[in-house]
Amino acid sequence: KELYSDLGAKVDLVLKSDEKLLEDKLGDLYEIGKVFSVSKIQDGVFEVISEEGKYIAKSPQFRVSAEQILFERSIINHLKENNFPTAKLFKNKDGELISTIKGNSYVLYEYIEGEELGWSGISGNQLIAAAKNLAYYHDAMYGFIPLGKPLMHNEEPPLVDLADPERNISRLEQVKHDIESRGPPYSIREKFFIDNYKFIIKQARLLVNNLSTSIYKDLPKLTVHGDYQARNIKFIR
Repeated sequence: KELYSDLGAKVDLVLKSDEKLLEDKLGDLYEIGKVFSVSKIQDGVFEVISEEGKYIAKSPQFRVSAEQILFERSIINHLKENNFPTAKLFKNKDGELISTIKGNSYVLYEYIEGEELGWSGISGNQLIAAAKNLAYYHDAMYGFIPLGKPLMHNEEPPLVDLADPERNISRLEQVKHDIESRGPPYSIREKFFIDNYKFIIKQARLLVNNLSTSIYKDLPKLTVHGDYQARNIKFIR
């Protein structure tokens, strides 16, 4: 327990150091005036409050090159031109999309006001609105060719092959065992997984109990990136 406590203190110190670094540097790098505060939202994502308003600073995990960020920004600009609500991606004072602070890369986004409903809050009219919004996104993107460079398959987040549901249950059980054996402090994702483990396993077992392996393997396959989900959608009443 003492070891974990010391480790937790060190992790907190690193996070506070990141926040202080961003607070000290972002105002010099971007046209956002004096930065008043920076607070962590989740791993690698920070809320920034400055003289000019609120922003989101993010340390990208996968889209890390200037060409890849340009790809993202060209899509964002195209969507905004089509009145699709999405967060603007800012260039820094040097005209670059990526800023380096103490060896780490960061990008800065517009802060979108709205209400985050969470995983259990999207139902009824909110679910219908989310579905319509996704359809509008596909209409807006039809035929558009972005600038820059997309992620190659070997650069994308690792995929989880769902073709063998029994194997996936074993994988989930092993992940839970590994996390709990290591002990705290947990990342936000790890805590979410542990807190919701029973629900996740229940859904996995429903698949196993209701679909035979032969039928499951014959179903159409499609890569699902999971970006269009509760934590990436905001609702305005």
